[in-house]
Amino acid sequence: MLLSGYRLNENKRIFDSLQKIYGIGDNKANQILSLLGLKKNILLKDIDYSQQLKLDKIMVHYVN
Repeated sequence: MLLSGYRLNENKRIFDSLQKIYGIGDNKANQILSLLGLKKNILLKDIDYSQQLKLDKIMVHYVN
């Protein structure tokens, strides 16, 4: 999955995938998941298209 210019592994937990992005650690990953209403253990490939769009919009504020 391509997210804010970063290629993320869809077979990993969304929490772990977010932390692969420069500048996002535990706290920011938790904040992002909280805004999306997602749990840490969900796989990136299991989020639906509308959640992907929300994630992309949120990431604009955390990356750049």
